Amino acid sequence: MYAIDLTKSQVENLIEFFEVNFIRSVREDDGIDNMAYIVDMCHIYTKLKNAKEKSDGKN
Repeated sequence: MYAIDLTKSQVENLIEFFEVNFIRSVREDDGIDNMAYIVDMCHIYTKLKNAKEKSDGKN
């Protein structure tokens, strides 16, 4: 397991990327053919959302 520190804006920007661009990116890249990659990226998105909620005091 790796641990990294991200600023609030970095977390927010990554969340925005996932919400706005990730699905389109997967659709347009015919080289993405691994379901494990999609699952990993979804877990990253979930962790980012949880970290933001915790930081915002919603958890």
